[in-house]
Amino acid sequence: TQNLHKRFDKHRTANILSQKQKNVTNFASAYQEGSIPCRINHGSVHMYIQWDVRLQDQDYNPLLPTCAEGLLETQHPYTILSRLAFKVLLVAPGANEKVVPLLGKIVPHIRMALRSTSSDTFGAGLAALGELSACVGSELNPHISNLLVSLNSKMNDKTHGQLVQDVISALDNNGGDQALLLIKSKIPTYCR
Repeated sequence: TQNLHKRFDKHRTANILSQKQKNVTNFASAYQEGSIPCRINHGSVHMYIQWDVRLQDQDYNPLLPTCAEGLLETQHPYTILSRLAFKVLLVAPGANEKVVPLLGKIVPHIRMALRSTSSDTFGAGLAALGELSACVGSELNPHISNLLVSLNSKMNDKTHGQLVQDVISALDNNGGDQALLLIKSKIPTYCR
């Protein structure tokens, strides 16, 4: 019976009806106001996002930067919503053309997640960086230097070390030779 009472989600649950709640980021406020056009659909096995607007018709500004800021959220449902929404928006048809002009607004939020002392938030930032690199490829190269310092400090971490190396490898593969030069300048021990 002890296992029946364990929580499946380690994140605290936000009281969305509370008037006194102070939100960590603008994502929670935007979701409460209805500015984020999606909701969680609780399936029998997995949770997924159900969108109110077709993704092809969705304007990514300010939605995607708000979702990137939501990577710093620590309460349920905001943690799940922001991370899933960010991922789904990046893999939607035509995402590349919508995401590239917003890189200057997205990268600072990912950098903040990578600098977090919370292992969960760092992991979310790491996943988001890998997804962003796959979406925009070499367009991310001008921003790589700002992100590599945080990644270098966690390369030997027991929890995230292998994932960090995988994301750096993805940055290299997606960014080409210029990305390799940037990575080598910040992480001299990196090799393909």
